[in-house]
Amino acid sequence: MIGDSLRALPEVDNVFIYVADSLRYDSLPESVSERGVSVKTVAPALATYMSMPSIVTGLSPRHHGVRSWGGKIPKQRDFLHDPDVETAYPGDPDDVHHEMLRMDEARDLDNLDSPWFCYVHSYLSHLPYEIDDLEEFVAETAGDVERTRELYDRAVESVAADFKEHYRAVRERDELEETLFVFTGDHGEYLGESGLVGHSSPIRPEGVYVPTVFIHPDLPDAQADGIVRSVDIYPTVVSATGDSAPERIDGTDLFASQPEYGYTDALAKLNNETALWDAASVWDEGGGYVQVDSGLGKRLATVAGKVGKPSGWQAKHLRRRPQDIPAFARHYLRGWQTFGTPAVTEQRARQLLAEYRDQTPVEPEREELTEAQRENLQELGYL
Repeated sequence: MIGDSLRALPEVDNVFIYVADSLRYDSLPESVSERGVSVKTVAPALATYMSMPSIVTGLSPRHHGVRSWGGKIPKQRDFLHDPDVETAYPGDPDDVHHEMLRMDEARDLDNLDSPWFCYVHSYLSHLPYEIDDLEEFVAETAGDVERTRELYDRAVESVAADFKEHYRAVRERDELEETLFVFTGDHGEYLGESGLVGHSSPIRPEGVYVPTVFIHPDLPDAQADGIVRSVDIYPTVVSATGDSAPERIDGTDLFASQPEYGYTDALAKLNNETALWDAASVWDEGGGYVQVDSGLGKRLATVAGKVGKPSGWQAKHLRRRPQDIPAFARHYLRGWQTFGTPAVTEQRARQLLAEYRDQTPVEPEREELTEAQRENLQELGYL
């Protein structure tokens, strides 16, 4: 179990979290996994604007409330807002995530003194992967599963190289012994499975399962059994520093316990505003169950919208591979699906999902997107 391996970790002063966007569990680079303890992880959602706040706060999407671009995480102590620790969140200040995470400016590790927390979110494995222009990417990859996978694999190798540079920077600061690294993904990616490309929806194992690797000189190179959840990262790294996370969060300290299952939310929207297809799921190490709350009419509208979008990667992919349309449609039209061989029974899964859905969603503070933020999202294929 993951806790058994982590107990070799001494108390640390610093924490470096590296999140690779759209990183599937089955695509974890060996050059990263061999550095520490790796474990299968359940992502809280299939869209960055829902999953990223969960990693930072330890809250599920139901409890941080961010379900679209422009939302902000609750005002509370979290990974980037700890009064006793200097924090860094590098990147483009026009990135919409700065607003979401309530970061007023981009802060680099170079400007911090120990103890520090650093959070890096890498887009290198996010579409359009290693092609700069989104339209060019769609024209080249739509319908070509082999080419899509080739580009994605190369992008993931770029992620590994980028992570290595950050690791080297901490080593040059002579702070490896005092630093816990956590390498993970915010959600997975579909690379042609059942006609699906990209992410955000629907819910399948390739989108749900991401890797997490805990790295420190005293930790072994090992694959841990079981699963953890992205919401467990925050309370675990805080515990590693000798502190404790706020009590009212959804994640658990992995030094103390390991979860048996995790939840994943997903939405399908038209014009990035109205959610027609709304689903939740529960997963353990062997598989999971997906329950769609939207009625059949909305599910049909979702399929029509996805297939009929003139410029979308998904629509163009299906037009070039019409044989995949039936399998694609089934993922949106079914109200209940089972994947793999979960240890949780269907009856128990239905009970768990009912309890999860009964949680009152938080209404987040929102800001209108700036023109620069809209352009940033357009480059990533969101708008």
